[in-house]
Amino acid sequence: MYDGGNFFESFLKDKEAKQKVQKILQQAQIQGQIVDFSVQREFGNAFYYVTIKDHAGNLSRYRVDLDQEELS
Repeated sequence: MYDGGNFFESFLKDKEAKQKVQKILQQAQIQGQIVDFSVQREFGNAFYYVTIKDHAGNLSRYRVDLDQEELS
């Protein structure tokens, strides 16, 4: 369960990226409860995902787009 604290601190070393992710997660909390935040590494790139449980109880997984500063 995501606690709103420094859960992803170890994943993000870049301060600018960390600020973008924090902003996106704040926006995601409006949609529902954040239940997971994860990182997947492929070919040297890191992709970040957030899973949200909406108000109806449905789970949705989104990729965090750091370039657009939004969920996709």
